[in-house]
Amino acid sequence: MFENTPFHPRSPYGISKVAGFDLTRNYREGYNLFACSGICFNYESPRRGYEFVN
Repeated sequence: MFENTPFHPRSPYGISKVAGFDLTRNYREGYNLFACSGICFNYESPRRGYEFVN
């Protein structure tokens, strides 16, 4: 995943996250504001400990 990877939400939750991202971008560009969006997600890895819920 990269910063320019397109969004393809598959649930209402995902759609709401993309809508928030787009609203932030539209206000930033439309009103010349400083605004940013963080994209947080979980990851799975063999190095991740067993104490984490999957």
